Amino acid sequence: MFNSIMYKIFITFFFITHTITFALAQDNIFSTNFNTSAEYAYLLDYESGEVLYDKKGNVPMAPSSMTKIMTSYIAFKKLQDGTLKLSDKFIISRNASKKGGSKMFLKSGQQVSVDELIKGVIVLSGNDASIALAESLHGSEEEFANEMNIFAHKLGLKDTVFKNSTGWPDEGHLMSARDLAVLATRLVKDFPEYYYYHSIKQYSFNKVRQNNRNTLIGLYGVDGIKTGKTDIAGHGIVISAKKNGRRLIAVINGLKSEKERELEAKKILDFGFSNFKNLTLFKGQKEVVEADVIYGNLNQISLNVQSEIIITVPLEYDRMKNLLFLTKFNEPLEAPIQKGAIVGKLKIMDNKEKILIKEVDLIASTDVEKSGVIKRVFQGIKYFFKKLIS
Repeated sequence: MFNSIMYKIFITFFFITHTITFALAQDNIFSTNFNTSAEYAYLLDYESGEVLYDKKGNVPMAPSSMTKIMTSYIAFKKLQDGTLKLSDKFIISRNASKKGGSKMFLKSGQQVSVDELIKGVIVLSGNDASIALAESLHGSEEEFANEMNIFAHKLGLKDTVFKNSTGWPDEGHLMSARDLAVLATRLVKDFPEYYYYHSIKQYSFNKVRQNNRNTLIGLYGVDGIKTGKTDIAGHGIVISAKKNGRRLIAVINGLKSEKERELEAKKILDFGFSNFKNLTLFKGQKEVVEADVIYGNLNQISLNVQSEIIITVPLEYDRMKNLLFLTKFNEPLEAPIQKGAIVGKLKIMDNKEKILIKEVDLIASTDVEKSGVIKRVFQGIKYFFKKLIS
């Protein structure tokens, strides 16, 4: 009981409804001295979605084999919706089998299961496996690339254009580090039942045993996702790593060697895990603020958040001292109001710099019906005088 009262005192004290000046949410909202030799880099916290580091994150670049994350994403989607089975077998075309670069060593005319092809794409980074999947699912790699672009749009990838399923150098085939991070986040979130493929360290096919191209698997908390390398793009990697209950998604690209890629990957993960923590707000307490209502059968309702909120902040942050909460909605709320309707915003901010950390919807906790004409008149008069003397 005491804790509940103190919580409401805390909320009442920090929630203000007048306008204040604040900076819009942006990448690198917390100043750091971190840097990387990678030409492109992007780091975000999986749970909160907050960006912890951004170096040319929105600049389109050649994604090389990191492209294959989308190839496997589409395959996982078809498995999940039942239009594809792991046991389904496809006949390998000559076009797929003769593709150069990283290979699964498929043979033309061979029948290969979806399970085997997915391992070929993810573990071995097989260009032949990627083309075989593309042709089997959509008739041709070109048609599959069109499907990849449709998915890119649906997932909110803003700086992405796919021309093939492999990441083979192709003019106009581009992704940004930010888009790769978003795609990786969605893959982990949308397909937990298939994510295990990314942790397989070795795979043997046609009597050829190969190691996972991602040499970081099992190190630094890394359990996925995909490497990439071409002469044009240099060495890159999309990483998913989990440590002490926190998952980070990192992207680096444009490095000179596999060794440098590993060093910079470790460095960016160390930065993310060592300098930040997650805070969970409104756990078991969704009510944020009370709002006046006019012209309804209720005079006040509580405004809630949909669920608990996770934010990522520097380690030294204290929720009482370093965070500021701002509610923004048009008061009084005018009936009728439907339960669950979005009626305002909650802004969680850095108390000192007035920088926006996260913004979420405020929703009505209950239905409010419109009152009768006479009652509405009296409510209007009452509220007018209430505001006049306040």
